Amino acid sequence: MDKNPVHSALKRQIPNFLSVGVFSAFINLLMLTGSIYMLQIYDRVLSSRSVETLVALTLLAIAAFCLQGALDGFRVRILSRIGALIDDALSPLAFRAATLLPLRGASPAEAMQPVSDTDTLRAFLGGAGPTALFDMPFTPIFMAGCFLLHPWLGWFALVGGILLIALTFVTEQRTGEPSKSASASATRRGVYADAARRHAEVVDVLGMRSAVVKRWIGISESFRSNVLALSDIQSGLGAIARMVRVMLQSAVLGLGAYLAIQHEVSGGAMIAASILTSRALAPIETAIEHWKGFT
Repeated sequence: MDKNPVHSALKRQIPNFLSVGVFSAFINLLMLTGSIYMLQIYDRVLSSRSVETLVALTLLAIAAFCLQGALDGFRVRILSRIGALIDDALSPLAFRAATLLPLRGASPAEAMQPVSDTDTLRAFLGGAGPTALFDMPFTPIFMAGCFLLHPWLGWFALVGGILLIALTFVTEQRTGEPSKSASASATRRGVYADAARRHAEVVDVLGMRSAVVKRWIGISESFRSNVLALSDIQSGLGAIARMVRVMLQSAVLGLGAYLAIQHEVSGGAMIAASILTSRALAPIETAIEHWKGFT
């Protein structure tokens, strides 16, 4: 039996996580709609000049996009409820720890850390971060689609994925300590503010208000410094990841155009490869953007 309450709470949510996985499978399959639609438009509709075929394909694409949007909404709602259920299981234990740790010599900031960690876990599970974990297994499928269109397109998408994964490891290395520092300083700031509020009368009677405010300014400066350092690293690496992804999506269009000029692929395959590459790399970019939650 697992004695770790966090592991136990997560294990009880395995059926719900499986439901999210099923929704993710359908969502990722429906994400092929844009590629297939473009491929059919260029290779079938333009060559046949059939308005009926165009209308039929458009209606099917609209229905698929609507279904994808509905399933994505359901997936986010399930994840939010998973976060709430885990918070319901852990928050009493976190509160109990917060009341017991001071008796064992912990500082106020250390005592409040379990409550802060539980809130962080709930917020992360209810956000967009976990969707990257469920979408990541479908990245090889989209890359395989690129290989089917043309080996060069597949290798190009694969190298782009490796480049973004390398950025993910850089993000992990750069944000580890700043993330811990930001979390700890946020907890210290909250604890100090609460203590000052509870002892406001004593502080006023003893004439310590200026000293308390001065210390608050110092704690707030440390908090802002840690948060800004983490934000700068995350935003910088996230911007690089988005830039690389956009460049790769444009570059694959250029490569597809070259192959189309050489009559090795069709115009529709060129557009489809761009969409498939974008979808293959999207989960990696999402993971980078939400790396603070993962760590």
